[in-house]
Amino acid sequence: MLAAGAAPPILVGTDFSDGAWTALRRARWLADRSSLRVKLVHVVERGGTADPAARAGWLDRAGLEVEAVEIRHGQAWLELARAAMSHDAAALVVGSHGRSGLQLVELGSTASRVSLVAPCPVIVIGPRAQEWPAGGTGRDTQLSHEIEQGVGDA
Repeated sequence: MLAAGAAPPILVGTDFSDGAWTALRRARWLADRSSLRVKLVHVVERGGTADPAARAGWLDRAGLEVEAVEIRHGQAWLELARAAMSHDAAALVVGSHGRSGLQLVELGSTASRVSLVAPCPVIVIGPRAQEWPAGGTGRDTQLSHEIEQGVGDA
């Protein structure tokens, strides 16, 4: 739980992938505009191991200390929701691998599942969010056109 008077954090679920890197960048962008702090949560799922070298390299690139990461064990979606609850998170930011259709049904989606049970807003950063916000002006016109035309709809 949060100490009295402390601002809630923005949590970032990370697997130390490129998608998680983009999620961290977006969370920092939000934090800079809201005076909130960012905290990383990494979940080691059954049969997995935490790779300290990969984590250290990723954190060094992000300019963060190793202590900035909370390591949990279990199902990613459930542990991220539990972390959001225990930290009274203002929001939870997660990256998405961009799966859709049958892949999503077969593989499940951490982002989809956590969004159903988390006690705070969940912000899902998709694979096309690499350049947002571009110069603080928003998305490019090609993507805006694609959205208007429904490109990629199943």
